[in-house]
Amino acid sequence: MLKHMYPKADIPVIQLSLNMKAPPEYHVLLGKELSRLREKGVLILGSGNLVHNLKRIRWESDAKPYDWALEFNSWLISKLSVGEYDEILNDFHRTEAGKLSIPTLDHYYPLHYILGASDSADALNIEYEEIQNGSISMLSFSYNSQRA
Repeated sequence: MLKHMYPKADIPVIQLSLNMKAPPEYHVLLGKELSRLREKGVLILGSGNLVHNLKRIRWESDAKPYDWALEFNSWLISKLSVGEYDEILNDFHRTEAGKLSIPTLDHYYPLHYILGASDSADALNIEYEEIQNGSISMLSFSYNSQRA
């Protein structure tokens, strides 16, 4: 996706480390601080495989996704689509599908930055959606500002 958006690879990149000792709210607030960079044309990118359960991985090349992985991935897309970020940030472990999909927060926290950096003027675009190895979501989405 980025190769097509920036074929000359002429964009600045800064890598952030996750502070796993900080509460979820910290990551959202940091995303809000980063949102100021959007006004300067800086791309904010999060990466994490939102469904990420390595204990349940299936190594076959044509592995069928687990039902719980499909359920959580669909739930996440539905919440993103209507901007229900509080539920994404606070309710993801309320179901068995959520608990299996997010056994650790290290792959979920990058989403917190993106949600913190987004605003109500953004339009959600699902760029790619697939679950690989039964338990790893390759969901890719972007927000395009609809501001005039």
